[in-house]
Amino acid sequence: MSAFKAGFARSDVTPPNGTYMAGQHFARYSEGVADPLYASAVAVSDGENAAVIITMDFCLTTEPQTGALVAETARRTGLPANCVFAHCTHTHNGPSLSQEEAYADLTIRKIADTAKAALDDLTPARLAAASGKVPDMAFCRRHIMKDGTVKTNPRPDNLPDVVGPAAVVDDSLELVRIIREGAAEIVIVNFAIHPDTYGGLYISPDYPGYVVTTLEGALDNARCIFIDGAEGDVGSRGDLSLPIRKGRDKSKSIAYRIAGEVLRIYHTAAEIPADKVAADIRLVQAPSNRESDPRIVELARQCLEYYKRDYEEASKCCSMRKYEAARIVDCDRGPDNRELHITALRIGDIAFCGIEGEPFSELGQRIKAASPFGKTLCGCCVNGWRGYFPSDEAYEQGGYEVLFSYYRRGVGTLIIENALALLRDLYEK
Repeated sequence: MSAFKAGFARSDVTPPNGTYMAGQHFARYSEGVADPLYASAVAVSDGENAAVIITMDFCLTTEPQTGALVAETARRTGLPANCVFAHCTHTHNGPSLSQEEAYADLTIRKIADTAKAALDDLTPARLAAASGKVPDMAFCRRHIMKDGTVKTNPRPDNLPDVVGPAAVVDDSLELVRIIREGAAEIVIVNFAIHPDTYGGLYISPDYPGYVVTTLEGALDNARCIFIDGAEGDVGSRGDLSLPIRKGRDKSKSIAYRIAGEVLRIYHTAAEIPADKVAADIRLVQAPSNRESDPRIVELARQCLEYYKRDYEEASKCCSMRKYEAARIVDCDRGPDNRELHITALRIGDIAFCGIEGEPFSELGQRIKAASPFGKTLCGCCVNGWRGYFPSDEAYEQGGYEVLFSYYRRGVGTLIIENALALLRDLYEK
């Protein structure tokens, strides 16, 4: 008889009006709420070991709020800190906990209480999983131009100069079903697209939240969480002849495609023994993307000072250059090596691998392909956010994400190697 148990809890973490909304190159403050934001917790236990997966409808969390969130969750639940897998869905119509101190303090306590409630809800359960695909939905947002450069989200008037996408992205979908005795089933969905499809100044969970509400409306007595995958170079715009379209309809159209695939494969999910729960975190040191020429550092400082003096003009300027200047100045102040964390959690032969930022699709694909587990789900923005993690090839190509990355070429390989080593460690436990 399996000792596997699972619990679920959810809390409303919608911020007040006037909250800073992260995810764009200009300041935005919310003017209302289109849909509430939630933090959901899934607790799992094999009778000896327990862990918790938390999904939050935030753009991101950074230090010191990330550390406070993990520490408070560990304190409230009694779990070791390395057994907390806290994922931001990366909605660009949500807050960053780092920008709103009073809201962050209250919300961190609320999320920790939610994790504790999920542990208190532990119920005997079975595990099942299935895989699917959502074709023609996820696209590489980086495109190679005729002059050899790479442009992110090129405009329709750039189309004559576009050669093609810079990479092949992942259109696979993973479904995990936790079927509980006498309690709501827990459904976990994993797919990767940048959640920057709603737009405007209203709070919204973007398409990840709509995947959750759609599935919970369609399935009998089910609770759902969505884990956004390796989405650093993944967008939803396939036809470059059309301008970027945002809004509720766009977000929901993506959500309905994803939810539709979940429903298609739902009853094909094969049962998997849930004989072991384990989790761990690995600290990686990677070389900082520091500029070696002091003249360029000084120009970057002057650039940032200009933006501060004339914010209205700065908002019209090329975001790539502003982000590059910020990265140059920040890296010049910092150490030669920068930390990043990789978090892994296993339930039987299913693994969850979380990366502390936005990995390019290639990283997630390679981790999943070489993982020792039967099924591996990759998540972005887990236990923090440290920017973009491009592939080695992308560093050769250049572009916005590379110029903004705080890490040198090779960080993608480091992440893949350390993620696989961590997964192998958990597999052998």
